[in-house]
Amino acid sequence: MDCLPERYAILELSPALRERQRQTLRDMVPDLISRVEWLDALPETFHGVVFMNEVLDAIPPRVIGRAVGCIGGTWVEHGVKRDGHRFVAVPKPLTDSALTKLAAARFPAQGDYVAELNTAGEALLETLGRCLTPGSTLFVNDYGFERDGVLPPQYANGTLRAYYRHRLLNDPLLWPGLLDITAHVDFVAMAEAAQRGGLVLTSFQTQGAFLQKHGILEELTQCGAPEEAAYLTAAQAVRTLIDPEAMGGIFKVAEFRRLA
Repeated sequence: MDCLPERYAILELSPALRERQRQTLRDMVPDLISRVEWLDALPETFHGVVFMNEVLDAIPPRVIGRAVGCIGGTWVEHGVKRDGHRFVAVPKPLTDSALTKLAAARFPAQGDYVAELNTAGEALLETLGRCLTPGSTLFVNDYGFERDGVLPPQYANGTLRAYYRHRLLNDPLLWPGLLDITAHVDFVAMAEAAQRGGLVLTSFQTQGAFLQKHGILEELTQCGAPEEAAYLTAAQAVRTLIDPEAMGGIFKVAEFRRLA
Protein backbone atom coordinates (compact mmCIF):
# COMPACT_ATOMS: atom_id res chain seq x y z
CA MET A 1 0.00 0.00 0.00
CA ASP A 2 2.86 2.41 0.70
CA CYS A 3 3.84 2.52 -2.99
CA LEU A 4 0.37 3.52 -4.19
CA PRO A 5 -0.60 7.15 -4.91
CA GLU A 6 -1.85 9.05 -1.89
CA ARG A 7 -4.81 10.45 -3.78
CA TYR A 8 -7.00 9.45 -6.70
CA ALA A 9 -9.32 11.90 -8.42
CA ILE A 10 -12.14 10.72 -10.70
CA LEU A 11 -13.78 13.23 -13.01
CA GLU A 12 -17.35 11.93 -13.35
CA LEU A 13 -20.41 14.09 -14.02
CA SER A 14 -23.06 11.37 -13.74
CA PRO A 15 -24.42 10.94 -10.17
CA ALA A 16 -25.52 7.39 -11.00
CA LEU A 17 -22.07 6.40 -12.26
CA ARG A 18 -20.40 8.06 -9.28
CA GLU A 19 -22.42 5.91 -6.89
CA ARG A 20 -21.68 2.79 -8.93
CA GLN A 21 -17.97 3.62 -8.77
CA ARG A 22 -18.13 4.16 -5.00
CA GLN A 23 -19.85 0.83 -4.48
CA THR A 24 -17.35 -0.99 -6.69
CA LEU A 25 -14.43 0.50 -4.77
CA ARG A 26 -16.05 -0.39 -1.43
CA ASP A 27 -16.47 -3.96 -2.59
CA MET A 28 -13.12 -4.44 -4.35
CA VAL A 29 -10.60 -2.21 -2.53
CA PRO A 30 -12.16 -0.91 0.70
CA ASP A 31 -8.77 0.23 2.02
CA LEU A 32 -8.41 2.66 -0.89
CA ILE A 33 -11.82 4.36 -0.80
CA SER A 34 -10.53 7.08 1.56
CA ARG A 35 -7.95 8.11 -1.08
CA VAL A 36 -10.55 8.74 -3.78
CA GLU A 37 -12.42 11.96 -4.50
CA TRP A 38 -14.78 12.87 -7.31
CA LEU A 39 -14.47 16.03 -9.37
CA ASP A 40 -17.05 18.06 -11.28
CA ALA A 41 -14.44 19.71 -13.50
CA LEU A 42 -10.72 19.67 -14.18
CA PRO A 43 -8.63 21.81 -11.79
CA GLU A 44 -6.85 24.73 -13.38
CA THR A 45 -3.47 23.09 -12.80
CA PHE A 46 -2.28 19.84 -11.27
CA HIS A 47 0.63 17.43 -11.47
CA GLY A 48 0.08 13.72 -11.85
CA VAL A 49 -1.04 11.13 -14.36
CA VAL A 50 -4.25 11.13 -16.39
CA PHE A 51 -5.25 7.65 -17.55
CA MET A 52 -8.02 7.24 -20.14
CA ASN A 53 -9.15 3.77 -21.16
CA GLU A 54 -11.52 3.78 -24.15
CA VAL A 55 -12.62 7.34 -23.41
CA LEU A 56 -11.87 9.13 -26.68
CA ASP A 57 -13.97 6.83 -28.87
CA ALA A 58 -16.97 7.39 -26.57
CA ILE A 59 -16.92 11.21 -26.82
CA PRO A 60 -19.70 12.37 -29.22
CA PRO A 61 -18.10 13.42 -32.54
CA ARG A 62 -19.36 15.68 -35.32
CA VAL A 63 -20.39 13.62 -38.35
CA ILE A 64 -19.42 15.54 -41.49
CA GLY A 65 -20.04 14.63 -45.11
CA ARG A 66 -19.33 15.93 -48.57
CA ALA A 67 -21.95 14.65 -51.00
CA VAL A 68 -21.21 15.88 -54.51
CA GLY A 69 -24.85 15.61 -55.57
CA CYS A 70 -26.35 16.89 -52.32
CA ILE A 71 -27.08 20.53 -51.48
CA GLY A 72 -25.08 21.86 -54.39
CA GLY A 73 -22.00 19.84 -53.56
CA THR A 74 -21.45 21.73 -50.31
CA TRP A 75 -20.45 20.27 -46.96
CA VAL A 76 -23.14 18.80 -44.73
CA GLU A 77 -23.34 17.84 -41.08
CA HIS A 78 -25.43 14.89 -39.96
CA GLY A 79 -28.00 15.95 -37.39
CA VAL A 80 -30.84 14.18 -35.62
CA LYS A 81 -34.58 14.76 -35.79
CA ARG A 82 -37.64 13.07 -34.36
CA ASP A 83 -39.73 11.00 -36.75
CA GLY A 84 -42.80 9.77 -34.92
CA HIS A 85 -41.58 7.57 -32.08
CA ARG A 86 -38.00 7.30 -33.27
CA PHE A 87 -34.95 9.41 -34.07
CA VAL A 88 -33.42 9.56 -37.54
CA ALA A 89 -30.22 11.08 -38.90
CA VAL A 90 -30.58 13.87 -41.46
CA PRO A 91 -27.94 15.92 -43.34
CA LYS A 92 -28.05 19.69 -43.04
CA PRO A 93 -25.82 22.40 -44.51
CA LEU A 94 -22.61 22.83 -42.55
CA THR A 95 -22.48 26.47 -41.48
CA ASP A 96 -19.54 26.30 -39.08
CA SER A 97 -16.65 27.74 -41.11
CA ALA A 98 -13.99 26.40 -38.73
CA LEU A 99 -15.42 22.89 -39.00
CA THR A 100 -15.60 23.18 -42.78
CA LYS A 101 -11.96 24.22 -42.95
CA LEU A 102 -10.97 21.31 -40.69
CA ALA A 103 -12.89 18.78 -42.79
CA ALA A 104 -11.39 20.13 -46.01
CA ALA A 105 -7.90 19.71 -44.56
CA ARG A 106 -8.43 16.14 -43.34
CA PHE A 107 -10.78 14.57 -45.89
CA PRO A 108 -9.74 13.31 -49.35
CA ALA A 109 -9.82 16.05 -51.98
CA GLN A 110 -12.39 14.43 -54.30
CA GLY A 111 -15.63 12.43 -54.17
CA ASP A 112 -18.38 11.68 -51.70
CA TYR A 113 -17.10 11.18 -48.19
CA VAL A 114 -18.43 10.87 -44.64
CA ALA A 115 -16.33 10.77 -41.47
CA GLU A 116 -16.27 12.01 -37.91
CA LEU A 117 -14.41 14.96 -36.44
CA ASN A 118 -13.93 14.55 -32.70
CA THR A 119 -13.31 18.18 -31.83
CA ALA A 120 -14.43 17.64 -28.22
CA GLY A 121 -11.88 14.85 -27.75
CA GLU A 122 -9.16 17.03 -29.23
CA ALA A 123 -10.16 19.89 -26.92
CA LEU A 124 -9.92 17.53 -23.93
CA LEU A 125 -6.33 16.54 -24.72
CA GLU A 126 -5.33 20.13 -25.43
CA THR A 127 -6.86 21.22 -22.11
CA LEU A 128 -5.10 18.42 -20.21
CA GLY A 129 -1.83 19.59 -21.68
CA ARG A 130 -2.37 23.07 -20.29
CA CYS A 131 -3.44 21.76 -16.87
CA LEU A 132 -0.56 19.35 -16.24
CA THR A 133 2.39 21.04 -14.50
CA PRO A 134 4.13 18.61 -14.96
CA GLY A 135 2.60 15.22 -15.63
CA SER A 136 1.64 12.53 -18.10
CA THR A 137 -1.42 11.54 -20.09
CA LEU A 138 -1.90 7.94 -21.14
CA PHE A 139 -4.77 6.91 -23.38
CA VAL A 140 -5.74 3.45 -24.55
CA ASN A 141 -8.15 2.85 -27.42
CA ASP A 142 -9.03 0.05 -29.78
CA TYR A 143 -11.16 1.77 -32.40
CA GLY A 144 -8.87 4.11 -34.28
CA PHE A 145 -6.67 4.84 -37.26
CA GLU A 146 -3.55 6.76 -38.18
CA ARG A 147 -4.87 9.13 -40.83
CA ASP A 148 -3.49 7.92 -44.15
CA GLY A 149 -6.10 8.81 -46.77
CA VAL A 150 -9.50 7.29 -47.50
CA LEU A 151 -11.07 5.01 -44.91
CA PRO A 152 -11.66 1.36 -45.97
CA PRO A 153 -14.83 0.60 -47.98
CA GLN A 154 -16.70 -0.74 -44.93
CA TYR A 155 -16.61 2.79 -43.52
CA ALA A 156 -18.13 4.51 -46.56
CA ASN A 157 -20.69 6.20 -44.28
CA GLY A 158 -18.28 6.95 -41.47
CA THR A 159 -17.14 4.91 -38.48
CA LEU A 160 -20.01 5.69 -36.10
CA ARG A 161 -21.24 2.38 -34.69
CA ALA A 162 -23.66 1.20 -32.01
CA TYR A 163 -23.53 -1.94 -29.89
CA TYR A 164 -26.12 -3.54 -27.65
CA ARG A 165 -24.81 -6.27 -25.36
CA HIS A 166 -21.73 -6.52 -27.60
CA ARG A 167 -23.83 -6.99 -30.75
CA LEU A 168 -23.35 -4.54 -33.63
CA LEU A 169 -26.48 -2.64 -34.71
CA ASN A 170 -26.98 -0.76 -37.96
CA ASP A 171 -28.87 2.16 -36.38
CA PRO A 172 -27.06 4.08 -33.60
CA LEU A 173 -30.30 5.97 -32.85
CA LEU A 174 -32.44 2.88 -32.32
CA TRP A 175 -32.61 2.77 -28.50
CA PRO A 176 -31.41 6.07 -27.01
CA GLY A 177 -29.61 5.58 -23.71
CA LEU A 178 -29.25 1.81 -24.05
CA LEU A 179 -26.58 1.53 -26.73
CA ASP A 180 -22.80 1.73 -26.60
CA ILE A 181 -22.11 4.28 -29.35
CA THR A 182 -18.54 4.61 -30.58
CA ALA A 183 -16.52 6.13 -33.41
CA HIS A 184 -12.93 5.54 -34.51
CA VAL A 185 -10.28 7.80 -33.03
CA ASP A 186 -8.05 9.84 -35.33
CA PHE A 187 -4.79 9.22 -33.47
CA VAL A 188 -2.94 11.86 -35.50
CA ALA A 189 -5.52 14.52 -34.63
CA MET A 190 -5.32 13.61 -30.95
CA ALA A 191 -1.52 13.80 -30.96
CA GLU A 192 -1.63 17.20 -32.65
CA ALA A 193 -4.15 18.46 -30.07
CA ALA A 194 -2.00 17.24 -27.17
CA GLN A 195 1.02 18.97 -28.65
CA ARG A 196 -0.94 22.22 -28.97
CA GLY A 197 -1.51 21.96 -25.23
CA GLY A 198 2.22 21.64 -24.58
CA LEU A 199 2.49 17.84 -24.28
CA VAL A 200 5.19 15.76 -25.97
CA LEU A 201 4.36 12.37 -27.49
CA THR A 202 6.78 9.92 -25.87
CA SER A 203 5.40 6.64 -27.21
CA PHE A 204 2.69 5.21 -29.46
CA GLN A 205 2.51 1.43 -29.64
CA THR A 206 0.26 -1.57 -29.47
CA GLN A 207 -1.08 -2.66 -26.11
CA GLY A 208 0.92 -5.88 -26.34
CA ALA A 209 4.19 -4.04 -26.89
CA PHE A 210 3.38 -1.53 -24.14
CA LEU A 211 2.57 -4.18 -21.54
CA GLN A 212 5.64 -6.27 -22.33
CA LYS A 213 7.86 -3.20 -22.19
CA HIS A 214 6.48 -2.43 -18.73
CA GLY A 215 7.05 -5.89 -17.31
CA ILE A 216 3.84 -7.87 -17.59
CA LEU A 217 5.76 -11.10 -18.29
CA GLU A 218 7.97 -10.51 -15.28
CA GLU A 219 4.85 -9.98 -13.15
CA LEU A 220 3.48 -13.27 -14.45
CA THR A 221 6.42 -15.15 -12.93
CA GLN A 222 5.25 -13.97 -9.49
CA CYS A 223 2.00 -15.92 -9.81
CA GLY A 224 3.55 -19.24 -8.86
CA ALA A 225 5.01 -22.28 -10.58
CA PRO A 226 4.04 -22.75 -14.26
CA GLU A 227 2.17 -25.96 -13.46
CA GLU A 228 0.00 -24.37 -10.76
CA ALA A 229 -3.61 -23.31 -11.37
CA ALA A 230 -3.00 -19.68 -10.35
CA TYR A 231 -0.20 -19.34 -12.88
CA LEU A 232 -2.20 -20.96 -15.68
CA THR A 233 -5.16 -18.65 -15.04
CA ALA A 234 -2.94 -15.57 -15.03
CA ALA A 235 -1.08 -16.75 -18.13
CA GLN A 236 -4.33 -17.04 -20.06
CA ALA A 237 -5.28 -13.49 -19.08
CA VAL A 238 -1.85 -12.18 -20.08
CA ARG A 239 -2.04 -14.01 -23.40
CA THR A 240 -5.37 -12.30 -24.13
CA LEU A 241 -3.92 -8.88 -23.33
CA ILE A 242 -0.76 -9.18 -25.43
CA ASP A 243 -1.85 -11.42 -28.35
CA PRO A 244 -1.02 -9.41 -31.52
CA GLU A 245 -4.00 -11.01 -33.29
CA ALA A 246 -6.40 -9.91 -30.55
CA MET A 247 -6.36 -7.20 -27.88
CA GLY A 248 -2.58 -6.93 -27.94
CA GLY A 249 -2.62 -5.71 -31.53
CA ILE A 250 -6.02 -4.04 -31.80
CA PHE A 251 -5.60 -1.73 -28.83
CA LYS A 252 -3.15 1.19 -29.12
CA VAL A 253 -1.48 3.06 -26.26
CA ALA A 254 -0.30 6.66 -26.54
CA GLU A 255 1.71 8.39 -23.83
CA PHE A 256 2.26 12.13 -23.59
CA ARG A 257 4.33 14.03 -21.07
CA ARG A 258 4.85 17.57 -19.93
CA LEU A 259 8.11 18.10 -18.12
CA ALA A 260 7.52 21.62 -16.82
